[in-house]
Amino acid sequence: MALIKCKECGQEMSDQAISCPKCGYIKPKTSTEDQAKGCIFLLVILIIGYFGCKSCESDSSQSVSQTKPEIPKTTNDLIQEQFSAWDGSHRKLKELIKATMNDPKSFDHVKSGYVENTDGTISVYTTFRGKNVFGGVVTKSASAKFTIMGEFVELIEWFE
Repeated sequence: MALIKCKECGQEMSDQAISCPKCGYIKPKTSTEDQAKGCIFLLVILIIGYFGCKSCESDSSQSVSQTKPEIPKTTNDLIQEQFSAWDGSHRKLKELIKATMNDPKSFDHVKSGYVENTDGTISVYTTFRGKNVFGGVVTKSASAKFTIMGEFVELIEWFE
């Protein structure tokens, strides 16, 4: 139960009271039917607004893509997409390494890098830690060659 002010005299009164105890002003009733109609109306407006915005987004994205040509990716962009933004590991080399490990869940990336080759490929090297067959954690390195598009070419070296 909360206190509200009378619209007529400003005296505080119960929100449950039918009339003001000071001036006798009778509060207008709001029926549950009126409240239900208001809620339904609001819900309909929200649904129309939601789907209206969705159609505007799809229309605007189509018009933008039709008027604006797609910018071709640079070599550097294609290379950077191959590396994880989270830990810097080369995604495909990481998968290859995990496939050969005794305990793939123990893989812990240390560092990675790459060198661009003159033949249009990149040589990727990575250092990682993982458990060996005895359960001890060891640090190893590997390097492999990939195309600029990220396709595996060959394993270069596997260092113990």
